[in-house]
Amino acid sequence: MHPCGRARGAMHVQSRGRHVHRITVTAIAALGLVLAPQGTHAQEAPPASLGGLIAEAHRTSPEIAAARMGVEAASARIAPAGALPDPMLSVGLQNLPLPELDLGMEGMTMGMLQLGQRFTAPGVRAARTAQAEAGHRAAEHRLREVGQAVEARLKRAYYDVYFLDRSLDVLASNRALLEDLAEVAATRYAVGRVPQADVLRAQTEITRLDEQRAGIEATRAARMAEVGSLIGAPSGTTFSAVVPPPVRQLATAPGEVALFASPALDQQIVPGIPPLDVLLERSAARPAVAAARAEEEAATAAVDLARREAVPGVEVMLGLGARRDRPTLATAMVSVPLPVWTGRKQVPRVREAEAMEAQSGARVAAALEVSRATVATRYAELARTREQIMLLTEGVIPQADATFESALTAYQAGSVGFIALLEAQAALYRYEIELARRLADFGQALASLEEEVGERLVEISNDPQEG
Repeated sequence: MHPCGRARGAMHVQSRGRHVHRITVTAIAALGLVLAPQGTHAQEAPPASLGGLIAEAHRTSPEIAAARMGVEAASARIAPAGALPDPMLSVGLQNLPLPELDLGMEGMTMGMLQLGQRFTAPGVRAARTAQAEAGHRAAEHRLREVGQAVEARLKRAYYDVYFLDRSLDVLASNRALLEDLAEVAATRYAVGRVPQADVLRAQTEITRLDEQRAGIEATRAARMAEVGSLIGAPSGTTFSAVVPPPVRQLATAPGEVALFASPALDQQIVPGIPPLDVLLERSAARPAVAAARAEEEAATAAVDLARREAVPGVEVMLGLGARRDRPTLATAMVSVPLPVWTGRKQVPRVREAEAMEAQSGARVAAALEVSRATVATRYAELARTREQIMLLTEGVIPQADATFESALTAYQAGSVGFIALLEAQAALYRYEIELARRLADFGQALASLEEEVGERLVEISNDPQEG
């Protein structure tokens, strides 16, 4: 029997078994926020696996669809880039006398048939093809980048839903506890052992929790709408969120608490996650960086193209002239543009292309630096959040629960006031909510780290029962 239950039994409180059970469950519910797959509130809506939602987002997300169409458009540019210009066919009359319009009057009157073809300078078509191919590679990398960004946003919203669900569970548990405390206070007030203010204060706290519940429900509806927009779900769709077992295992796996120390780059401080130096190396190949490199390759091809286009191409024309009762005449011509405006046209274009190439190179360097800094930040957040979860589950919450039990026993004995008891209960409530928040933060930090590294670090099942 729980100590506080024995104390309350001595007071002959009605529904003694129910009261003791609820108070005892308070400590168990705190750890259940981390260890249980779902809580009481989650049972009101069917669970949805995070893996299933991710797969649905990749199928239905408008952002991913737009990026996919961009890849198709870039692919369609490759073949035309290396093709010759269309040949030109000309048909007409030449040397027709006026005003008679007599085809046989003048011996040089003839019907003309000409076929012309323009040829670019050597290497121009190859440079255009290389530019288009690099653009296609960049579009493919951008598609992966968009997919990972949508996936990360979905995960962050999903973990917010999880936190709000667990908050509602904790709130319901604490409301039931406050009802028990209000009944204890009412019993003691009935026999004149406490003032009526204790009963009123308990009712006030219950009302305050009801107000908090309304705010949490509104926030949850907003997060559900965000998830729905990412997966194309109809308005009003709802589900319960559960932390996937692999993620929950990472967050709660046994290990030493580093007390927020700065680890070495090659030190694995989160079991199951590679060390920071490995993640930094992988981030150099993330889609955003790969896309920037492909765009730099396209810019390099553009420089080559601008230089080759500064060399004039040629146009070849072959023709036949048919005359009445006279021999057919053949015509052959070669035309070459005169680059008299090179200083105002071709040279500035080359300079522009070179500047764009330098800009693309700078973007690659910037993307690498930003990626490295962000990966280090996200990794530190992940480690810090895990440490906070361990401190809460192994120290803070058990201590707060013991404090509350002690305050409850002392209140029943009349050695502390009701306000002290409510303060102990409120502290336990805050720590339980904080534990739910930290577990959600861990999932969100992991999602952000995966986005920055450019690959999934934890595989998640599509089974709703497994998250």
